[in-house]
Amino acid sequence: MQRLRRLIEFMRGLPPEAAEHFDMRAYYRSPSGGDEGLDARGTTACALGWATTVPEFHACGLALRGHSPVMFEGYTDFEAARKFFGIDGITADRLFGPDMPATTPAEWADYAELWLLRFPQRAE
Repeated sequence: MQRLRRLIEFMRGLPPEAAEHFDMRAYYRSPSGGDEGLDARGTTACALGWATTVPEFHACGLALRGHSPVMFEGYTDFEAARKFFGIDGITADRLFGPDMPATTPAEWADYAELWLLRFPQRAE
């Protein structure tokens, strides 16, 4: 749960303009269609895509390579989220799925924090 709390903190700390580059339906999307990375101007990502930019997460192996799914220790997508964050499948879907209602990083952080308060048993 410590990693998830760190991601909540990270998402809250993003500048307001990051809201323009947040979309829960895309791990990563570049206006040019290239693989510039999330720090490139105009790229967009979901919460899990943004998580790959947290230096300590990246150092632990959470990665996004181009337009491929998020990866961790051979797992991809929600399984990577489950393993990396120590959460169950329902929590991975609620926090990182395309139907997650947040439209900004700050909204995502608020939703994730409420989810953890309401369902702490779903995280290890």
